[in-house]
Amino acid sequence: MQQVERSWDMLKPSARAQVSLNPIRNWVEHVVPQVEKEGKKEGRPDKKIVFLLGDPTAYPKFQTPNEYKEIVANSVGKIDGYTDFFGDFNVRTQLAEVLSSHHRKLEADDIILASGGSGALFYATLALAKPGDKILMPRPTFPLVKAFADFYGIQVVFYDLNPGTWQVNIIELEYIYEQNPDIKFILVNSPSNPMGSELSPIALKEIVNFCERHYLPIVSDEIYENMIFEKREFKFISDYTKTVPVLRCSGLTKKCLVPGWRLGWLALYGEGDTFKQVKQALRNISNILLMPNTICQAALCQVYKKSLDIIPEKMEELHARYKALHHGLHDAYGISVGETKGAMYSTLIINTEEFSDINSSIDFARKLQQEQNVLVFPGELFYGEKFVRLVICCDLEIIEEACLRIKQFCLDHKKQYLHYNLKSVIFQLIIIILFLQTAKHYMDSKTFKSHRSKRYEKITILERAMIIQMKENGATCKEISDALKKNIKTIQSIKSIEKRSEYGNLKKALVEFGYYWVIQNKHFNVENTRKLAKNLNRLIKEQLTSKTSKFQHLIPDHKKQSSKRRIIQQIVESIIQRVLASKHLQETLETTNQEKIIPKEEEPDDQNKEFLDIGQLKVLQMFYAYTQFIQQSIQQNDLKN
Repeated sequence: MQQVERSWDMLKPSARAQVSLNPIRNWVEHVVPQVEKEGKKEGRPDKKIVFLLGDPTAYPKFQTPNEYKEIVANSVGKIDGYTDFFGDFNVRTQLAEVLSSHHRKLEADDIILASGGSGALFYATLALAKPGDKILMPRPTFPLVKAFADFYGIQVVFYDLNPGTWQVNIIELEYIYEQNPDIKFILVNSPSNPMGSELSPIALKEIVNFCERHYLPIVSDEIYENMIFEKREFKFISDYTKTVPVLRCSGLTKKCLVPGWRLGWLALYGEGDTFKQVKQALRNISNILLMPNTICQAALCQVYKKSLDIIPEKMEELHARYKALHHGLHDAYGISVGETKGAMYSTLIINTEEFSDINSSIDFARKLQQEQNVLVFPGELFYGEKFVRLVICCDLEIIEEACLRIKQFCLDHKKQYLHYNLKSVIFQLIIIILFLQTAKHYMDSKTFKSHRSKRYEKITILERAMIIQMKENGATCKEISDALKKNIKTIQSIKSIEKRSEYGNLKKALVEFGYYWVIQNKHFNVENTRKLAKNLNRLIKEQLTSKTSKFQHLIPDHKKQSSKRRIIQQIVESIIQRVLASKHLQETLETTNQEKIIPKEEEPDDQNKEFLDIGQLKVLQMFYAYTQFIQQSIQQNDLKN
């Protein structure tokens, strides 16, 4: 057997450990120090303002209440040995009673105590998915479950929340499920980290209905339960279903301001034996990880109940800080404060197009640290983009100072529009010159003739007959064009001309018929051409489709079954043109309106020179509208500057 050469030079980590990464911790431990080493901008404020980690106890107003400390101090010595690896039975029984909903009454066996809310998420993920399985996660979201999944080879499929409202797009969920019918569960997070948003009752119902249709269990991250700004009862997703299995992950960490106690729980809401096999899997996992510390277990229920009285006061403090942030940045250039409804976070939405050298939220966060000494998390850490997350537990004075720095930072990186405007004006001037040249060409002629007509060449009657005969013999337009040395457009037009001539007599007869019909019906307001066209369209259609019509013999036999929609349109247009040009109709209108008739001798001899024809007037109208558009564009660009 070949021996493997070994040495103590460098121990090699496992491949699985190398791919395991919590992006938030990586930013704090590696990126922040690296940015500091790269150098700070001259004039950067000395005082550091940190909006990073969500540890409320790092801020004066959100220290752990003394009442909690007294409760846990009195718990020392109550449980000193090992407990059931799900947690102490009596503690779980009390917690089950607190967490029971009107849909489901929980027992001690439905509760698994864990090391914080992250431990509960870890239990739920590993119990429901194995390597190679797929799970459905919101985006943006807290990255911890993704880190678990990467470590164990579980595939993550994201569903995007609607930007701004951060609600669920149920249509997208359905589409994703169609593409991934083997998904094991859906993760829901409300109130949300990082967005500070809360899923509406409608969104919760939609998710429940979606899961009911596809038999998907729900893993609900509710570590921020009851942490909402509105003074109302918090609604859990398990309150909206009797049938869908829900695994609720929560803990004392955030709402009780004790993140260091590391005490969370997993509560199972399901009918009958729904969780029978899952509970055994959870017990297998807990046998490896063991139970959380027993001192905090003994204090759990008392602290949890006490927190229900303290949370509203703390949420008022957080709401005041959110309002201060929103007010301080409401007029900031290029950013806006995202809507926040709870938790302890807010976001700044970044319009990167408004900045000269900021292309992502990572750029924004790094440069904000370098230039203003303000530390925030970029949205990419939460699998989103174009936003940064802020923990809003700071004192109000610090938030106000941070707003001033952020506003200055945004102005420092404001995109300059001068160069853009110069190019824009030059381009617009070129367009105007070209437009004027085109207008002059048209205004030199009395009528507008299509450019397309200039592509056609004059042909004799003999040549027309030859072209028709050659087409009937199967020759292509290209072959005929080469043979007769004529423009191919001319050859192609012969067929359409001959085709139109099939209806020549019919058109002539119907135009005459329609014209006299309008003249006889003097109550028509011919100036309302839209209504007139509608009536004429109905009249002509009746004449073409009625078997008793006197015009039936003029319709070619092979065309009698076609819709003739285009022919009807052409006939109607011809009738209207003739009606409007009719001297008889003009005299009738003038008599009706009692208008003065100008005698012919009073008409100026050079009338064609003094007045513009319709085509010329249209060109001038188009040019005027275009110049107005150019002026408005320049004014808008000036306002930006």
